[in-house]
Amino acid sequence: MDSTKADKGANKAMGRGTKTMICVSLAAGMLLYAVPRLEVGQGWTWPTVFAVVWIGFALLVIASHLHLWLGVDEAEARRLKRIERMRKFRMRQRIVGVKGELLRAYRKSAR
Repeated sequence: MDSTKADKGANKAMGRGTKTMICVSLAAGMLLYAVPRLEVGQGWTWPTVFAVVWIGFALLVIASHLHLWLGVDEAEARRLKRIERMRKFRMRQRIVGVKGELLRAYRKSAR
């Protein structure tokens, strides 16, 4: 069992993509099966309210899984990680700059 970290990441991403597509397919199938059977169009009765809310939740589930499958969060996470690294780098540069100046001032005063 000689697998690298990149292989594990690729397998994890592939598994997630497969799972996501299965969930999207099931939710879409459930939606296609149920919509003709829901009572919509008879005014704002309780069955109509239930049907609208149920369709809304089903579409929300499909949208969230498609969002995950398309990797929108991963791109945002990479962007935020890059920003955080830049902030840390700038902070280190400020600290090193201050220490360098203080060290030079100390050496001058020690002479």
